Amino acid sequence: MKLIFAPGFGASTRSFYQYENVFKDDFVKLDFSEAITLQDHYRIIENAINKTISQGEDYFLAGHSMGAPLITHYIDEKRPEKLRGVILIGGGEKFYPAKGMNWIMERSPLVAFLLLTTMVLVSPLMYILLGWKGTMQRLEAVKLAKHMGIKKILDIYNKTILYLEEPPKGPPIKKPALLLRLPKDVLLPEEAINNIKKFYPNLTEKLIPTEHYHFTHNFDIYVAGVIYQWLKNRFGITKYTLPDDTAFALKDPKTTFEASEGFQVSRLYVITFIAILLIWKKFVRSKIQGFAIQSIYIVTPENGFSNRELLLLLVYVLIPTLIIIDAVLYPKIPKTTELIIPKEKIPMVSIILPVRNEERNIERILNSLFSIYYPKYEIIIIDGSPNDKTIRKAEITIKNNNIKRIPTKLLKEPHKPEEWMGKSWACWNAAQKAKGELLLFTDADTVHTSWSLVSTVNQLYIKNLDMLSVLGKFELLTFWERVIMPFINLLMFAVMGGRLTNHKKWPLTLAIGQYILMKTSFYFEIGGHKAVKSKVSEDVGLAKLGKKYGKYAVFKGTHIYKVRMYTSLKEIFFGIGKNVYDGLGNHVLLGIGAAVGFFVWIVMPFIMFPIFGLNYGWTSEPTRWLVFGMLFLMAMIIPNMLESDVPLYYIIFFPLGVTVFLGILIWSLYIGATNKPFKWKGRIYRYKMENKRGKDKTQKLEEPIKIIQRKTINK
Repeated sequence: MKLIFAPGFGASTRSFYQYENVFKDDFVKLDFSEAITLQDHYRIIENAINKTISQGEDYFLAGHSMGAPLITHYIDEKRPEKLRGVILIGGGEKFYPAKGMNWIMERSPLVAFLLLTTMVLVSPLMYILLGWKGTMQRLEAVKLAKHMGIKKILDIYNKTILYLEEPPKGPPIKKPALLLRLPKDVLLPEEAINNIKKFYPNLTEKLIPTEHYHFTHNFDIYVAGVIYQWLKNRFGITKYTLPDDTAFALKDPKTTFEASEGFQVSRLYVITFIAILLIWKKFVRSKIQGFAIQSIYIVTPENGFSNRELLLLLVYVLIPTLIIIDAVLYPKIPKTTELIIPKEKIPMVSIILPVRNEERNIERILNSLFSIYYPKYEIIIIDGSPNDKTIRKAEITIKNNNIKRIPTKLLKEPHKPEEWMGKSWACWNAAQKAKGELLLFTDADTVHTSWSLVSTVNQLYIKNLDMLSVLGKFELLTFWERVIMPFINLLMFAVMGGRLTNHKKWPLTLAIGQYILMKTSFYFEIGGHKAVKSKVSEDVGLAKLGKKYGKYAVFKGTHIYKVRMYTSLKEIFFGIGKNVYDGLGNHVLLGIGAAVGFFVWIVMPFIMFPIFGLNYGWTSEPTRWLVFGMLFLMAMIIPNMLESDVPLYYIIFFPLGVTVFLGILIWSLYIGATNKPFKWKGRIYRYKMENKRGKDKTQKLEEPIKIIQRKTINK
């Protein structure tokens, strides 16, 4: 049996891997990328059918979006043999393009191009009026135009799509049919649904419980499951295995579809923000003057802003303000104390704890892990210390404090090959011994809350993720910790793009090595720590693989765990420094550019302040402008200070923290560019690890074998 699948308009290059996960080699996706006329499309469908019949197999025809009316018209005209059934997804015997798109398609290629370009230019206004999803739906036309070309789109529209608006002319087809549609679908008005039911009298109708399926990542997961159920119940086909994520989507589709919208920005936020600004502006004009708006009046020149001043306003006021808003709205893990997963399907979690010379922290971390409220988990401690102090203290803690008798394994790290980084080697060896369906990688300097695992496992399943990472609460007790670490926290998220980090198409990503939770099957599929064995920042390497080949997101969760990463200026300097060059992709020029940009954007205003004051006067307009920008720059770290319980008066040390970080950045570039050795936790490392013969063993992020095989099948 084959499932011959016709994709929608412009979707020939799209991967429908969720269908492949369910139907394996029986899923045959048609490639319409070179088809223009209706007969071109028919020829491709017919070739796939003839090949299937020649192999002695029967088949189902499935169509997604425009593919649905396409196969309906094909069936109406050709009446193919050995057809067992029909599956229509979001479409039917009549294709209804949006009215606005119809109007665009009736223009000339030049006019259509200008109209699509205008969509991009007015997209901020569209966002306010239509919301995120509405804007994205319309900008899809722009992306399609870039991919296919305006002329080809117009040709397909006039030579194929217009013909699909006509209803089938032949007698009804009595083969079983499945229709999956939205409660409100612009492609299927009520009239079209009635016509579909007439043409397919043996029709099973299934509503998809979301109104925005085109931009919902979980749509394919759910639909593949519905098709699986229909084939099983209607035809008794039971040879397929349902993946966990598809089974979960079928059981609780509402949660599945709502979860996929978690990273979207609501139009309500924008309208509320604008309303507050308007009210605030009105308020300021009254006798009571607001300090923030009044400060703008102070620095505003009498003759308006010059281009240079507008640029400064953007760089030193608007960008810091956006970073502050982004930090406040960053996705957070909700605190939950009960699992949403059915009791019989609760996954076992293997907590992997690599340690090296951690006798100072091992008792604290183990006590927190023993107190976790979660029904099924084990702890695997793997020790790479040169002595047995950490292991002995761990054994005592396990004996005295493991009241719940949590299964706990103590492993000794095997001899480390030269091309491996220590933490990756430890985690990889521990993962081989894990029994859990989920793996949690954590560090010895963390303290976990009792509800942490329940909250993160829920989030993994609610968001239907393969992997997630959590930034916990920084314990900052000394002067240097409080001065530097909030700024490091700010840079870590702001430089990577803030909330955009969690969007699939955003090129940058990050992970926090203190807390990475992932499916065990996915870990080994992407190659695990072996794929990043020579990366200094192995957590970021895993995040890149997770985002590229699966569904990955990073969250904030100060209630999940707390961590005291460093206790002194020396530890901060070298601990952060060893990761900076790696975080820049090991690119010297990029690092130099980052250092220069960092200096100009953040350091220079504080250097120029006394110069401006002495030359122009402390109350002059240029000095006021500079102070205004400095205040906004310092305000960027306020959300991070509040999250780490740092007293706000520490903001006056912002210039000092910035200076120290600039030194860290320069040192990291130096050791990276020269490949100088650096010491960390008693081991000597280089960015380019070498074996005894001097051959470079630097590990690149290679495509895992299973992923390569999947991509080959897709092609």
